[in-house]
Amino acid sequence: EHALKGWLKLKNDYALTALIVGGHHIHGEKGYGVNETDWPDFVKNNHNLRQRVEDAILNVAMVDFVDAARTRKTSERSGGEMLLRNKMLAKFPAQEKKIDSILEDKEIISFYKQCGFL
Repeated sequence: EHALKGWLKLKNDYALTALIVGGHHIHGEKGYGVNETDWPDFVKNNHNLRQRVEDAILNVAMVDFVDAARTRKTSERSGGEMLLRNKMLAKFPAQEKKIDSILEDKEIISFYKQCGFL
């Protein structure tokens, strides 16, 4: 419920942040949260802004996934020694390029190593 609660709390004062917070669980087979029908027209009708919002939603979804895999008792923790890249590909199969670019970032890799993912 945190995706929807965050969206409801932020939407009147921080519209774009609210979309990102509210949409980060829309990916995957059990997707829920704010979807494109909830977006204001100024986002829907501006291709560049729309793309940036979609990218930000995916980034937040990935960060939330990593956090869940690291700290919560969720299905993301299962998989034993499965590499983070493989877990992320299973969750976001159409995002291989983005996943690889994230995992090539030295700061992100350092963080993931500290978390025991790599």
